Amino acid sequence: MRLTEQQIRSLYGQDVRDRSGARIGSVGQVWADAAGEPTWVSVKTGTMGHHESMAPLQSARMQQDRLGLPYDKATVRGAPSVEAGTDEPLDARQLTQLYAHYQLPPPTPPAPPRQQAAGYPRGPELTRSEERLLVGTENESARPRR
Repeated sequence: MRLTEQQIRSLYGQDVRDRSGARIGSVGQVWADAAGEPTWVSVKTGTMGHHESMAPLQSARMQQDRLGLPYDKATVRGAPSVEAGTDEPLDARQLTQLYAHYQLPPPTPPAPPRQQAAGYPRGPELTRSEERLLVGTENESARPRR
């Protein structure tokens, strides 16, 4: 789901509904991937909203002033959770658990670097730049201007 900056800000606190329209909770936080694209939300559930289950945004739909998820309520509530109000990024273990829970394929790794000419080692492409600084002294007379 591609969201604008305004839509991302508007997600916080919105109702989250399951595929049948039943209320699951409200959006607590939004997590972005390495490219800055929002990919996961935490859904505040439970009596006081202290439990924040994670849900993917990839198939979610914005519907008026709520977020619709293509999962049932039990699936979202049973998802791996985060501490309420945390600002820690998701680690590799958490992401693996989330993708497995929602039966989603893991994200594709970045494309490998293009193949180089024979005889050169393969690896990340580097660009070399060089700057030189010339240092010296100059004498100038200090005459007052008229």
